[in-house]
Amino acid sequence: MALLHAFLSLKENFPLQIKAVHVNHGVRGKEADRDEQFVREYCRQNGVELIVKQIEHLNAESGETELREARYLAFEEVLSQFPAAKIATAHTLDDNIETVLMRLAKGSSLKGLCGIPVKRGPYIRPFLFLNRAEIKKYVDENNIPFVQDSSNENLRYLRNQIRHQVIPAFKQVFGEAFFDGMERSINWLNDYYKLFKKEFEQRFKEVVSREDDCLVINIEKYKELDKLYRSQTIVCCISEYYPLNYSFSKMYFEEIDQFINSARVGSVKKFRQGLFLLKDRGRVKFRREHPHLDKVLKLDRDSEVRFGRYVISVKRVNKDEVEFSRDGNVEYVCGKKLHFPLLVRKWQTGDRFFPLGLGKSQKVKEFFINQKIDLAAKQEIPIICNGNEIVWIGGLRLDDRYKIEQDCEIIYRLTLKKLGTR
Repeated sequence: MALLHAFLSLKENFPLQIKAVHVNHGVRGKEADRDEQFVREYCRQNGVELIVKQIEHLNAESGETELREARYLAFEEVLSQFPAAKIATAHTLDDNIETVLMRLAKGSSLKGLCGIPVKRGPYIRPFLFLNRAEIKKYVDENNIPFVQDSSNENLRYLRNQIRHQVIPAFKQVFGEAFFDGMERSINWLNDYYKLFKKEFEQRFKEVVSREDDCLVINIEKYKELDKLYRSQTIVCCISEYYPLNYSFSKMYFEEIDQFINSARVGSVKKFRQGLFLLKDRGRVKFRREHPHLDKVLKLDRDSEVRFGRYVISVKRVNKDEVEFSRDGNVEYVCGKKLHFPLLVRKWQTGDRFFPLGLGKSQKVKEFFINQKIDLAAKQEIPIICNGNEIVWIGGLRLDDRYKIEQDCEIIYRLTLKKLGTR
């Protein structure tokens, strides 16, 4: 409430477009509904557009990490609507100190000990230099209304234990100077991390490359790195897909480091959030599984469907519109055998088809091996089917049974479009 009041007070002096976002986690019952109505009324009275995000899948047993992740997913949905916007959160110096103490006790990396960043992508924290007492004074002086969240007193949450038990003990020993001392330490750690990061980034560019939406580690160059740089390489790769990874432990690094050094070619190591590693020849790929690839999609006449990072479309065309080319993402098929809707799915064990020009059937698995397609990539390639028969392995090979011949009167154009990477 103090943050919203502060921005509204600046509105006349700066060209700001201010919207408020309220996330109702749905874990506090009537109290959560009260909070939502309180925010709605305040925004109505002050002419502020309010966006409310209600989360359905959480409950009173949900942990801090789960709550935070759900909250930031809600923020990401808002940012997708307003891509040029910034989201300001009201984190304070107290919050930062609590975070650093928790990470220190858990054995965090140097990056984790830098605390909450003032800026991270579209997120900004204007109150990070103020402690909670200073903000309370601002609230009192400006008669800003607010309500209390009872879960802030619940000692089941680790952050509340730090806030109500650990920090008061530090303040009893060091007095109010505790805040200044911790802030200086955090600033020093940030300065050292920036220096280390600058040195590390050059090594990272030499070891890690990007292929589409994958990060690829050159194993030979990786092995030449100091252990600290190897650890940071893995942290940065995971951060690309999962930014809030400060609980990254030493044991976790050692597991991945061992996988990179010792796993057999073709081995896979999976993480949460759909992230996984694939051991390839001389390199390791970081990839993220695309959601909904296990579904079988229906593709009707003159329509399109999205399958992972691909859009597949089908359209009936006249004979004079047929333009054969080397573009593997466009194929023309004879439509006399087609029964709509076609089906779009991923490869399944036992799949066979008649590759165009081969003259006999072949297992799709063998076809992928011959094409040198790795284990992860073959799970994402769309297979377009006419009932139980494969028509097209998207972008790679047409089935010989559906090629266009002289007597073909009905022709369809199949198109595969790859969406932009993250």
